[in-house]
Amino acid sequence: LVDPVDPWVQPFDDWWLDVVQRYRRDWVVDVATVLDKVGSPWVTLPVRAVAVAILLLRRRWVQLSAFVTAVVLSEFAIGPVKAWVDRARPPSLVETSGASFPSGHAIAAAVTAFALVAAFLPRGRRRLRWAVVATLFAGSMAWSRTYLGAHWATDTIAGISFGAGIAILSEVAWEEGRRRAALREEHLDTS
Repeated sequence: LVDPVDPWVQPFDDWWLDVVQRYRRDWVVDVATVLDKVGSPWVTLPVRAVAVAILLLRRRWVQLSAFVTAVVLSEFAIGPVKAWVDRARPPSLVETSGASFPSGHAIAAAVTAFALVAAFLPRGRRRLRWAVVATLFAGSMAWSRTYLGAHWATDTIAGISFGAGIAILSEVAWEEGRRRAALREEHLDTS
């Protein structure tokens, strides 16, 4: 269980907050604020809706199922985990609400980016390159949230890990389901 008042990760979080505050510059705050907006529901929800529409139009049912599963699971998990851990936020430059852990922006960025890569790109080198882009995007979201003081560093690290993990596991589960269904179908055809 995590102690929300004095978690064991707090020394690292305090160190990172000190670094951020020491090197905070107005123009970098502006960049972080733009990223804060990009990670908001005002941007992530339309991106997700467009992805769902494209997958529906292309009749990519397994990819659609994996994408929707990842997004829904991540969204439903954020509130209960925040309530359970109930960690206070650091001093913030932007308006925040609710508990600090985990970072909803980091989860949303990671789950959306990784689920998009999984839904639209076949496994291989090209997907790997885009997975690096997804990692950089999620990392930039994590950085912006800590730079603005909206979250502790470990809140964002956990958010990225959770979001990426849910996206990857959703794809693996749906692809495995498709593989098993194909094997059952093949077995029935040969019987």
